[in-house]
Amino acid sequence: MSHPSSHPPRRDNKRRKPLPVPRSLSEPIRSQMLTYANRLSDARRAQTPYKPPRIPCIEFVYYWGRWSPTQPHIAPAALKRARLAAPNGGRCAITNGRRTGAVARLLAGLEHAEPDLAWTRGMGWQYLDFACPSNMIFLDFEMLGRFHTLGSHTFFLLPEPHIMDALLKMWTKSEKEVQELSKFFQDQKTFKYYIVPEQRGLTSNLVCLSTRHPKSSRSARTVHAYPLTTLGPIRSHVKPHFALCRMCTFLTARGNFLSDCLKEAYRAALDMHDPTGWSKYDTDRLVDDVKEMEHHWRERQVRLKSLEEHKVEGSGVH
Repeated sequence: MSHPSSHPPRRDNKRRKPLPVPRSLSEPIRSQMLTYANRLSDARRAQTPYKPPRIPCIEFVYYWGRWSPTQPHIAPAALKRARLAAPNGGRCAITNGRRTGAVARLLAGLEHAEPDLAWTRGMGWQYLDFACPSNMIFLDFEMLGRFHTLGSHTFFLLPEPHIMDALLKMWTKSEKEVQELSKFFQDQKTFKYYIVPEQRGLTSNLVCLSTRHPKSSRSARTVHAYPLTTLGPIRSHVKPHFALCRMCTFLTARGNFLSDCLKEAYRAALDMHDPTGWSKYDTDRLVDDVKEMEHHWRERQVRLKSLEEHKVEGSGVH
């Protein structure tokens, strides 16, 4: 009688459990993800390859064992450059979690309006490149859902006050005084950001990994509640103008409404981690001015230029 271990392993024909889908994602995205996860489980059971189809706005790419929503048209070479530019090597910029391959653009889907948008926002002509690594941020699966949806769990990346003040002064300059962003950020590779929740509530809580034990167990995990002051600032290669323009885009989507919770959280983070002397009035004014700049940008006329002038001024900033 042969030993049981000598028999070949039986093939498991049972349906595998679909991959988990975070509830923070919007319902259409969760529905698409569940569909793809079920198809992937069927493909695994049948031992046949399955390639996820492309979706017009958001596609789901299978990276490192789980589905990761990401912006379309991000070339592998651009992802590699962004990973090299990131201070933590491509880990989640917020939680310091393991690399998931999930990358999000702060501003996306506006490539056709790059020249006009760059000029109306005071950035010079053709100096706003949406495909550059400075517009890409690495996030884990849960944070990516919060990043793409507008609600009580939405968070923004706000730079230091002196960066916001410098950008506001540049954006309000006259036509002849506009300075290219390539010169404005020439000597700085990384920037300090504060994670600021848009509203107060339990859904704004963040669960993060300790930077000393990025791969350890639950004992190394920390929970940060509103206003996320215990989280502290992060370092990122993302350029501040992309982060602020994203905040303005979200505020415009909800009727240009700016909650007091956002300014309160930003002020609390500065008081704890960077007491530089900026008063509550000054920091609140900066946030309000950034919001008002969105209205100013929409009202500003696009500068009409000839093709020869375009060629002289050159291409975008990275």
